[in-house]
Amino acid sequence: DNCAGCHALSEADANGQLGPEIDGAGLSVDRVHDQIENGGGSMPAFKDRLSPEEIDQLAEFVSQASQS
Repeated sequence: DNCAGCHALSEADANGQLGPEIDGAGLSVDRVHDQIENGGGSMPAFKDRLSPEEIDQLAEFVSQASQS
């Protein structure tokens, strides 16, 4: 149940190969938040596994990290 198992994101030392690479994707906070909360494609929803505050923090981090 962790992001690194599927996604590549250098800021998080993640090199998963199943999901989309996040580096350089230029994702908005809202887009990331919605994806984490509700899932989509083969990604599960995390709204029942993470608190609203955790989702907010993670979305902000992933969005910022995706800009480079």
